[in-house]
Amino acid sequence: MGVHDNTFIRIEPGVYTLKNNLNNLNNSNKTSRYNYKKPNTTERRGLVTSRVGQGHYRSELMDKWNKKCSVTRVEIAEVLIASHIVPWRESNDDERLDVENGILLTPNLDALFDRYLISFEESGEIIISEKLSYDELEKLGINKEMKLTKVSQGMKPYLRRHKEKFYKK
Repeated sequence: MGVHDNTFIRIEPGVYTLKNNLNNLNNSNKTSRYNYKKPNTTERRGLVTSRVGQGHYRSELMDKWNKKCSVTRVEIAEVLIASHIVPWRESNDDERLDVENGILLTPNLDALFDRYLISFEESGEIIISEKLSYDELEKLGINKEMKLTKVSQGMKPYLRRHKEKFYKK
């Protein structure tokens, strides 16, 4: 059994542990244990609310940003995320489909932006939360020199709204 063997094994009904933790079961009460119950089925039918217009919105953002991340200029279209500056849930119907309310981001930037751990000035300069350590930022490839490659007049009100919430968090 290798050090990196992360296979789960059942130790009792509904209780699983990592295979490489099995030797610790008798020696420690602090073993990582997971209470997963086997589901009756792997699929279910349900009512789903879809974001109508999301495909069109992404296409418009891809055109606006020349199929590149708005910050890093990464061109891997398959991973770029059409990110709303003011989130979908906080936008009205017009704002949800307004291309000025959007930027294309790589997944790491999108995740931080979506959780208000980064924001952008109206000049495009990045604002980084004090909650993020230098070490973590370095691992993510993020630094305070980053900025949006362009900021249109239409983006500025959305950026102001995002930044307001960033400072409240």
